[in-house]
Amino acid sequence: MSHPDSVGPNGTTFDFVARKAAARECLLALGDLAAQLGLATTARDVREVRVPKLEEERFSLVVLGEFNRGKSTLINALIGERLLPAAATPTTAALAELRRGEAFGAAAVFEDGTRIPLDRGALDAYLTGRVQPPPTSRVDRVEIRLDAPVLANNLTIVDTPGVNDLSEQRADVTYGYLPRADAVVFLLDGTQVLSASERKFLQDRVLKAARDRLIFVITKCDLLDDAERAEVLSFARQELAAVAPDPPVIEVSAKRALAGDRDGSGLDRLQAAIDRVLGDDRQRVLVDHALDDAERLARFLRQSLAMRKASLSLSDSELEAKVAEARRRLEDGRKVLAEASQTIAAESAALKARVDADRRTLVDALVNRLPREVAAAEPHDVERFLGPFLEQTFRLWIEAEGKLVAEELERIAEAAVSVATERLDEVAADVGEALGAARESLRVSRPTPTYEAGVFALGALGTTALLFVNVLAGGMVFLLTPALASLARARAARSAVAEAARRVPELVTSLGDDVGARLRQIVDDFAGRLDAFIGEAGAALAQGIAEVLERAQSDRKLGTTVSEQEGLARAGAQLKTLEERLVDLRQAMWH
Repeated sequence: MSHPDSVGPNGTTFDFVARKAAARECLLALGDLAAQLGLATTARDVREVRVPKLEEERFSLVVLGEFNRGKSTLINALIGERLLPAAATPTTAALAELRRGEAFGAAAVFEDGTRIPLDRGALDAYLTGRVQPPPTSRVDRVEIRLDAPVLANNLTIVDTPGVNDLSEQRADVTYGYLPRADAVVFLLDGTQVLSASERKFLQDRVLKAARDRLIFVITKCDLLDDAERAEVLSFARQELAAVAPDPPVIEVSAKRALAGDRDGSGLDRLQAAIDRVLGDDRQRVLVDHALDDAERLARFLRQSLAMRKASLSLSDSELEAKVAEARRRLEDGRKVLAEASQTIAAESAALKARVDADRRTLVDALVNRLPREVAAAEPHDVERFLGPFLEQTFRLWIEAEGKLVAEELERIAEAAVSVATERLDEVAADVGEALGAARESLRVSRPTPTYEAGVFALGALGTTALLFVNVLAGGMVFLLTPALASLARARAARSAVAEAARRVPELVTSLGDDVGARLRQIVDDFAGRLDAFIGEAGAALAQGIAEVLERAQSDRKLGTTVSEQEGLARAGAQLKTLEERLVDLRQAMWH
């Protein structure tokens, strides 16, 4: 694969091959330095995760939009086949990643790393949420490989779960894929361009992460005549110009492309826009992300060196005492994180109590009102309207309550992650201080694996919780059907109306209990994921610090103090050289 140079924002040439090689060299050197310092976990992360990510040169295209905007249909058009399920209801229940492969292959990837191969039939079931995952783990994503030209050059297309409101996607999008997306396609409905929720989502979330990588696609324009299409496109460009600088706005009919009319579909114009975005910046962004990794790693190594150097000035007994004190402070720090876990439990319990109170208010109101209204109604009206009324009432309540749950869960997550981040920094500084290192030298970032895990964990939290709120609302008809079936069977007689009036309280209460139980489970699952993330972050930091302490003690026992001093001095000099090299590379990136 050839890599032509790209032109930077100031007209300078970006030599991708040279910059990529330089970033790779820095990462490998930092990994070797981590291994010398006894940081085996960090060295392995560099070797197995960071460097391969750079070497593979993988780029991503994220497709966003509220449900029924045609995300899956558009992706089907891009890949040239009807692979992903598409319907007028929220269907994509799992995030899907499409990559290039010589032949079709798919797998459901669970959070615990388990992979289940999928054929095309099973793929549809997983993507639409018809498969119930085992209770011990959830589906993290569905990976799909196929031979499609659009996926050439290591492009990954990400199909995000369909939701009723974009705000329900915000945690996953903000903390997961958007910051790393090389291009973002945002779908808008040609019959109602730029709703209030879309405008807010763009301003609050998308523009911060992907302003210069946005492509807007107007769908359903084939439902409009020529004059209406021209008016819609003009309005869209005018409105979008207020939130993004000169954004590409393209009219696309994915259905027309799938029917064989690619020329008249607008798909080629979209492909050209994607190529421009990826061609202009993707090589630069790839190297930029690698330098981010390298800079965080360098800060962690600087922290570890400070701890090791501080230990050299101590006698054997003093070192043992200091290490014991450092371990005690490390344990204290982990207890503080445990307190954060208790706070998560308390906050989620309060949220569940609030949801239950709201549910009881709804159920009580229906139980008090409906029996009288049903008893006074005509039999055919009961048959015709009772089911749809209950479905609509509970659906609207779930959507409104889901928005409340969304806001509260995000607030809980952001607060917990913020507190945990501060605590992790404090723990690292306390441990270093216990060893006699200057506190200022230890006020640095967490180990890169911890930080990166946090970004992705928080993203998974948001999508999982809020997607299931949405699916629950969309599935109300299935909850209602069994309960209403017996009432509908005796539809003609006045006695059936009396029976319906008598049984309505039981039916409504049962529905309320079912909905309440599902919402509580959503909150519990979310809290469990958040708790696990914080625990993993603490464990990652603890492991890194433990490796530093163990190496200091083992070197002391081997009597290598003098050689260790020389080794640390060399390591410090190497690290300084690498830090200066990173500064030079960073300054040259965008100039």
